[in-house]
Amino acid sequence: MYHSPWYPQSDAEKAPQHFVVDLGERMSVSEFHYLARAGAGNGAIGDYKVSLSLNGSSWTEAVSGSFQRHDNLQKVGFIPTDARYVRFDALSGAGDWVSAAEFDIYARR
Repeated sequence: MYHSPWYPQSDAEKAPQHFVVDLGERMSVSEFHYLARAGAGNGAIGDYKVSLSLNGSSWTEAVSGSFQRHDNLQKVGFIPTDARYVRFDALSGAGDWVSAAEFDIYARR
């Protein structure tokens, strides 16, 4: 579970926020899953963007959109793309916070 600070000391601690995952090797990435925390309360992610990279510095957007505000698993698929790094941008969150119970990335070697 992740939740941004309840009492942010700077704008960097509010939405938007981003998360980068190093898959450890080049893989074919095809899906991103998001599970809001129970009740989908404060911090439930609205607008998002998923980007992919082979080197961690040059990014290509794979998909963007808006999650619905509920606590059921939400799956986002896209054209399978080779990447080592996955960047998830939570562009907006309920109450200007960002929270999540779980993120999942689906990839094949």
